[in-house]
Amino acid sequence: MSTKIRKKSLVNNSISKKLSRVSNIRPDTLKDMLEQTLQTCFQEESGQDPPIVTGCYEGNVSKANIFKERNRKGECWALYDKVLGTNEFTSIGFRGCKIAPSFMRVLDKIFEQFSLITVLILQRCSLDVNGLSLIVSTLQCIEDLNLDENFIPIQNYGLLLLNKNILKHLSLKFCKINEAGAQDLAKSLEFRDPKTQHLLSLNLSFNHINSNGAIHLAKALRTNRELESLSLIHNWIDDEGATALSEVLQKFKLNEEEFGLRLERQMEELYIVSQENSNK
Repeated sequence: MSTKIRKKSLVNNSISKKLSRVSNIRPDTLKDMLEQTLQTCFQEESGQDPPIVTGCYEGNVSKANIFKERNRKGECWALYDKVLGTNEFTSIGFRGCKIAPSFMRVLDKIFEQFSLITVLILQRCSLDVNGLSLIVSTLQCIEDLNLDENFIPIQNYGLLLLNKNILKHLSLKFCKINEAGAQDLAKSLEFRDPKTQHLLSLNLSFNHINSNGAIHLAKALRTNRELESLSLIHNWIDDEGATALSEVLQKFKLNEEEFGLRLERQMEELYIVSQENSNK
């Protein structure tokens, strides 16, 4: 091992030890730690300068408070929670950073170092098809994902919901999602496997979804009864689409396919319960 690499690993270890020992760290100290971590990780993985750290905040802060600067390198911020006993980061956000393999390796290192992070925000990060696939591979520890202002022409955002993950909240505002994108999401939303579907809220506000797209989403909601919140503010939905959505919010009769799917799901749930009981 070279001296250079060894020094970098020692820096990483020292940061982790500081976070685990201290239970009342000042925000400016946390900011310094995050800056040091980003500097080390970006130099190791991409050889590029890290994004500007705009700050570290307790709890939730508004977008206006976070984006104080506009920088070509991009911006980064983090949230921490005193309630957890240690001021370790629970949320990290980036804006204006290019999603590439080297960036995802940086994220992996950050997740290893700050193991309590469950919220990931990647706004306006020039996301493309390859970048989306890379993000899917990181969702094993993420419960809340924000990809606002990332337009992908192929509109395959449904990838985010297909693989087994613990994702509960997904925001895709200002992504120019149209009918095709809504249909792709709807296919992934259809409730097939209770072990893989955990999504509770989906924000599709400020997109280009028309009534046909809304009808696709409404059809998915007939089988997916786990989703608690679907936001479609400022889309292109007329009365036909609104009617389709309102119908699935009421009691409705299942068709033959849906009835069979319901029986299949109930049998799977009974099997899971029986397996759990037999293991006790």
